[in-house]
Amino acid sequence: MKKVGHALRFGVLCGIIAGAALAQEGGGTVNLAPDPSFEVDPMVWQYSTWEPGGGARSRGEVAAAACRSGQRGLRVRGEHPENHGYWHARDLPVAAGRRAVMAVWVRPQLPLDGSYVHISVGFRDRDGTILAEPRRPFYQGWEWRDLRGCDDWVQVAFETRVPDGAVTAGLVLKLVGRGEVWFDDVLFALDDSWPVEPLPPSLARSTRLAVPANPAGEVTMAFTVTNPFASALRDLRLDLVHASLDGTTADAALLAALPAGASAALPVVVRFPGDRGARGVRLEFRAAGEIDGTATEATLLAWLDVGSALLIEAIREQRWGLLPTASPQPGDAACELLGVLIGGPSPRLVAAGDAVVWSDQAPPDGLVFRVAGVGGAAGACTLAVEVLDGFWRGETQESRLDLSPGQVHLVRMPISAAQAARLRASLVTGGAMVFRVRHKLRGATAVHSAGQRDLALRAAPAAAAALPALPETWEDVPPFGRLRLVDRVVCGDPADGHPFREGGKGLHTKGSSEPLDYYGQSTRLSYAWHHDYRDRRDAFSRIEDRLGEPCRSADDWGWFAYQVGRGQLVSGRNYVLAVRYPEDASRTFLVWNGIDSRASFGWHCGEALGDPFSRQRIMERQSLPLSGRFETWTALSRSHVSGSAWVSLHSMGRRADPFQEGIAVASVAVYDLGEAAALEALAVTAEEPSDAPRRLIGFIEEDAAPDAALVPSLSFLGLNLYAPLLLSYGGGTYATNSGVVRWPSELFSAVGPALRHPVARSRSRYFNVESDAAFRGVLERARESRSAVVPVLEYTGTGALPEEAFARWPDQTPHHFHWGTEVGPDGLSRPRYVKDGWGVDMSHPATALDCAALVREVAARYAPAWPEFAGVLLAPRFAAWQVSWSPAALEGFRRDTGITLPAGTAAEQAAWVQAEALDRFMAWHYQRKRALFLAAAAALREVRPDLRLWVLNYNSGDDNLPVAGTVLWFVDRERGDEFVIPGQVALPDTSRLDLVRLMEDYRRPEVAMATVGMDPTLYRQDAGLLNLAPVRYGFTSGNRDYLEAFRTGEGVAVCHWWIYNEDAYRNHAALGWNCPGLHGNEPAGPYCMMDEVRSLSTADPVVMGVRIGRMNRGFPAVAREFARAYRGLPAVPMAVVPGAVEHDEVTVRHARAGAAEYLAVIHTGLERAGATVRLRWPGLAAGARVRDLGRQVDLTADGDGLTLHLEPMSLRSLRLQAAPAGR
Repeated sequence: MKKVGHALRFGVLCGIIAGAALAQEGGGTVNLAPDPSFEVDPMVWQYSTWEPGGGARSRGEVAAAACRSGQRGLRVRGEHPENHGYWHARDLPVAAGRRAVMAVWVRPQLPLDGSYVHISVGFRDRDGTILAEPRRPFYQGWEWRDLRGCDDWVQVAFETRVPDGAVTAGLVLKLVGRGEVWFDDVLFALDDSWPVEPLPPSLARSTRLAVPANPAGEVTMAFTVTNPFASALRDLRLDLVHASLDGTTADAALLAALPAGASAALPVVVRFPGDRGARGVRLEFRAAGEIDGTATEATLLAWLDVGSALLIEAIREQRWGLLPTASPQPGDAACELLGVLIGGPSPRLVAAGDAVVWSDQAPPDGLVFRVAGVGGAAGACTLAVEVLDGFWRGETQESRLDLSPGQVHLVRMPISAAQAARLRASLVTGGAMVFRVRHKLRGATAVHSAGQRDLALRAAPAAAAALPALPETWEDVPPFGRLRLVDRVVCGDPADGHPFREGGKGLHTKGSSEPLDYYGQSTRLSYAWHHDYRDRRDAFSRIEDRLGEPCRSADDWGWFAYQVGRGQLVSGRNYVLAVRYPEDASRTFLVWNGIDSRASFGWHCGEALGDPFSRQRIMERQSLPLSGRFETWTALSRSHVSGSAWVSLHSMGRRADPFQEGIAVASVAVYDLGEAAALEALAVTAEEPSDAPRRLIGFIEEDAAPDAALVPSLSFLGLNLYAPLLLSYGGGTYATNSGVVRWPSELFSAVGPALRHPVARSRSRYFNVESDAAFRGVLERARESRSAVVPVLEYTGTGALPEEAFARWPDQTPHHFHWGTEVGPDGLSRPRYVKDGWGVDMSHPATALDCAALVREVAARYAPAWPEFAGVLLAPRFAAWQVSWSPAALEGFRRDTGITLPAGTAAEQAAWVQAEALDRFMAWHYQRKRALFLAAAAALREVRPDLRLWVLNYNSGDDNLPVAGTVLWFVDRERGDEFVIPGQVALPDTSRLDLVRLMEDYRRPEVAMATVGMDPTLYRQDAGLLNLAPVRYGFTSGNRDYLEAFRTGEGVAVCHWWIYNEDAYRNHAALGWNCPGLHGNEPAGPYCMMDEVRSLSTADPVVMGVRIGRMNRGFPAVAREFARAYRGLPAVPMAVVPGAVEHDEVTVRHARAGAAEYLAVIHTGLERAGATVRLRWPGLAAGARVRDLGRQVDLTADGDGLTLHLEPMSLRSLRLQAAPAGR
């Protein structure tokens, strides 16, 4: 077969309809697969991994050796049975109802152990929702084929029908398990006649292999061969042709004849060296025979861990202690865990690399270690072993032995019945499929060996519980209306029949889940809490009465979970998850929502912090009045599962949030909201000014992709702004989080001389350019809802930026991207610099030209056709907006300021400036940075005069409010600063802090590690530009000096900086919930809009947006009313009116716009009862009609004003007919 397609630039594909000819096969088949032979840069195929066991990742690469035709192909390698590595291409245009064909040439080299190649096609609708066949998981694809064994190049092809509603397709080329696979020459076509040929018969694909547990010495491996041919297979011979463990031999196996379609066992005796073992031993067998007189052969691979026969025999005979006939092998450690002993009538060993399948009849009762006299290990030694279940419940045992050089001892360490019971509970009740073994072999004066290993734990297969559907029941669920109840869990009922799990802090929970402290008797600060943290609870939740009703409670990282849905959930349909809880104590709730993981967020009440303080530099303790009643938190959820889903509720740790008292829940319910139309009908209709600019309130996306289906969800919350992430992480490929360019950009697709980016020029694949189908879908939906769309560009330089515009350190080395920390050669933490990325010099004229060209390209592509396109938001990643000390920067500083630099090298001049003129240099840099932003703003206005540039300058790259740098700077240091209190939350007197000065203090290394300032006060008179102020907690939202520093000629703009709760990362049952409460934590009930209300009272922002990965609200009625009221106000300056009300916690603002005048009555008080005030204003004469824009009702003034009852933390927006000018 000739080559499937010609090399194509993916940019050509974008925007072309499904019938357009891109590449042709033979008689005119249109190949929609981008770059089908993988020859073009930048590549549009992306590589991803998923490793459920948390182990080593599979590896993917573009390689010349992996090609069938042309010069290159794709390769994936896996080394673990649970590896998942896959290449994928998305956003291929399709037409519903058409016959779709996918074909790819594959060369698999896989062992016969369950590893396989998975090739699939999936589809999405116009909202970007995956269309899943209800009977199978969405991640399998809509249609697929699997391939096993070893083969030369073979074409795998299949056909399907494009489902109704599909507008784009995605292709996946995946390896699951171990081995290696090559891919080349992909075809994806909408074609009614392209022939799909079945795979040719293959012995490799029709053979299975069984290997005894713990293979060692002489082993019989059982091959089962099925004849896939139409005729008898004769004279079959199976030979071992290669073994990676020297000294391995095998007998040949013979079979005279095997009829067509028949199967036969073919035992092969393999002999491994008796005194040696090795992991990952690769055995290659050749199977050869004849079919109708024609020779046929196949390669069969086995990949296994081989043990030492001497040790295995000793274990079987339980000969513990010195093994006189054994000797250490080269490379042996002084101590090695060999496996787990399973008790019962027939004790056996499960090798450390294999999963322990739990059996109540034969539970694990010991561990086996090999201890060798090597590396100085000799004399009287003690082996201490700790066994930890999945939730840090441990038991330690010790064994003493006398060790001589060259000896080998076999040591059995018991697992007590009590600890085995904990292991069982963590697996069966908690779903934790891992436990940990830590060992330390110490002598009289030294530790000879220390380490730990996580071992897999699996439950025997069991039938899933099936609950019947509930009788049809409809209930009122404000503000969603009357909804059908799908499921309800009565958490306080011990007899509730829902599948249940509970647990505590998981073994793999993130390091920063506990505060920076001196752990393990260290004199240095760290997050190494694993030295000290142990849990001793037998159960992690309990049922207790709260406010007169039984509830399930948990605390100190305890959690509980229920499987909900009763098999009735439908993927893509909208549901409401409702949690009823007692508001009787300070609590922080974290939710993992298995119906829609994007709706995993949380809330807090009372004095609870809500956010984990462990990576916050400054926190604020508030006292929110408790209602003393049962309240309900709800989460709008677009299901990504069909059937049932787990929902888990997690508490915070007692140190991570010291002012909370755990969680308590009375019930968890799921309601059916319906299809998209039902959600669209709930959109808030705000009475925005028709003759004045409007205010914007919405969502600023991070770490996600544009999602058109999100627009109705935002409209439901009353939001009229969506800032989707169009350029993530600068669009490049890095060792950490790689980026994506989500439109067919010429600047990022540059090749040859036009490609000037120094890192991109050095790579065969760097920028990841995709279709803009998802973003166009957002614009379409925004048009329907009249929402503003402001795409986020995480700018780090385009492909056209030349090397001289990239930043250099004072010593003239490249200033690479910042990304967290790493361990240095001295074993201590230090800032990590990602060499795949190079920070840009924000003072260089070429950077200004490049940035302006970028925003111009985006605006020119979308703004003329889409009035909803309202501007561009520039944001940094990786601290990529840098100060440079290059010769060009130093010369620019000298030229612009007139300061004479001393003679010498650039490094010497940079050192002089740092010592003698740093403040002048930084002031100059800030001026040049402002010039860059103003040039970008001008480029936008060239496209459309009303477009504005939004700038979000501060991003620490970590999960903290960027006002004082990053606490990660202090890891492994002997002491912190004024904001670090080891083991405790920092609650400084923020009234004494100059926050702008603090966040711009370039002399503080923790600030320089996080971000570079901009001096926001320079922009006060600048038009066409909004400077977003990062806001979280009252010390920012209520700080007038801070917010006013960000005012520009367009007004104040606020970015509500929600905190990712990644500190609960992997606090889950191994394959259950990944990051409970990830997408932020909001104050409960009437206080959920607290920062928005305070910001409005303090500085009158005309733009407010929440920054997070996925935005949701748990108290939507409050959020909707605030949004209606806020959007009713014009985006013009509203001055404070002193004396309009007599209440210290009420601010009144006024503005005249168009034919009306407006009053904003802002109550920042916390009292649950609210406040009743008398509003006095000249326009409120008796009988005057006033429109309440939030509640959308008419009011009538009485006497000389209007009496208003104000809820706590609320806004009332009023519109009056404007009085004649000059009043």
